[in-house]
Amino acid sequence: MDAIIGLKTFEETVYGVRLHGVETGSGPDTLLFLHGWCGNHASFKEQIKQFLPTHRCIAVDLPGHGRSAKPQIDYSIVFFAEIINGLIRKLGLRDSMIVGHSMGGCIAVEMLHQDPDTARGAVLVDPAMILPTRGMVRSLNGSQAAMEEHGVRETYWNGMKRYMLRADDPEEISTWLHSVQRRVPSHVALTAWQGMIDWNGRVALKAAAARPLAYIAAEYPNNHRAEMKRAVPSLFWGEVLAGSHHCHLSEPVQVNAMMTAFLRRIG
Repeated sequence: MDAIIGLKTFEETVYGVRLHGVETGSGPDTLLFLHGWCGNHASFKEQIKQFLPTHRCIAVDLPGHGRSAKPQIDYSIVFFAEIINGLIRKLGLRDSMIVGHSMGGCIAVEMLHQDPDTARGAVLVDPAMILPTRGMVRSLNGSQAAMEEHGVRETYWNGMKRYMLRADDPEEISTWLHSVQRRVPSHVALTAWQGMIDWNGRVALKAAAARPLAYIAAEYPNNHRAEMKRAVPSLFWGEVLAGSHHCHLSEPVQVNAMMTAFLRRIG
């Protein structure tokens, strides 16, 4: 992230939790980036580079991740959303567009559920499970059990190679993801994963649908397009060609183009 022009770091405390983030860019509109499970703010470096000439770009390390505080608590989706909504109020960012990847996409939806006026809308980059299916819940529960039995690092590494990346994704992406995950304490990873399973995404999405929403899907999305469109008829849906779960890293040109199209559409 150090190569990004004008990058500044900041720290804010919200409800007693210290948050670390970075900021750069200028413009009338703000993009607030929320990374996924076991990631950090640098996950969106390619998007920040693209949009900093026209937008104020802010990326936050979620609680328990990166350089933010890592208290011994349960990291539910509701908790994450409460903290980031508090940050938005503290920094005066209520006109921002939230961009969330994976778990960060779920957090964005829950933020709009808690407070529909917290942001203009959200871009969901291959979000984790929002509308649960039996198969997805079974898979997530299986991963949770594997992490508890074999450890987070081993399970994450095996799962990332099988489900989160394509064989032709650049090796530096998997290397970076693994190095970032290793810095996340096990209690954070485990309770955050359980938080994704327990979260009532269906109810949250119904409330969030009042705001403009975009869904940028990987090759095998975690939510079915037809179900998402039924829940949110105005949903902007885009699909990345040959895109893994971390498509914003592996295929940034496509993801950035879809973000640009969505932002232009809503004005």
